[in-house]
Amino acid sequence: MFDDVMFLAKGGRTVYVGPVDEVEEYFVGLGLVVPERINPPDHYMDVLEGIVTPSDQPDFNAKSLPVLWMIHKGYNIPAELMATAADLQADLGRRDRRRSKEPTKLVEKTTTFAQEVLEDLQIFVATRLHMLRTAITKVEEKSGRQTPGAYAQFAIIFRR
Repeated sequence: MFDDVMFLAKGGRTVYVGPVDEVEEYFVGLGLVVPERINPPDHYMDVLEGIVTPSDQPDFNAKSLPVLWMIHKGYNIPAELMATAADLQADLGRRDRRRSKEPTKLVEKTTTFAQEVLEDLQIFVATRLHMLRTAITKVEEKSGRQTPGAYAQFAIIFRR
C-alpha cells in the first residue's frame, strides 16, 4: 500500500529512501538477502537493530549501512564518517576485483526441513528474548509522577 519507504539507522541516518519496488534489489546488492517466509521490512529492521546479521558476512556491521547509502547516491559524506567510507570503498574495490577473477557460479542453496525449522526457531527465540529484555529493563522516569504502590491502588479502588 506504500509507494515509497524510508529506513533509518540508529541516530536517524538514512539507510534507504525510495520506491518500495526497489528496496529488495538495493539490499540484495549489499548482500542482505531476505530468508524465505520472512517479511522483508521486518528483516531489514532486524538487521538495522543488530538483531540479525547475514550468515555469509561475518564481518557485517549495520552501522556502515548509512555510509553505503551515501556512497550509492553520491552524497557528501560527513567528516565523522569519512574513515568508515574509505574502508568501505576499499572493501568494495577488493570484492569487485575478486568477482572479476573468479568465474561466476550459480550455486543453489538447498536446505532441509529440519534446517528451516531450526532457523525459524532461532529467529523466534531471538525476537522473544529481545522482547523480554525490553520488557524487563527499567525505563528512566522523566515525568516526575509518583505511582502509588499495589496496596495504595487497592485502597483507592476499594473506596470507590
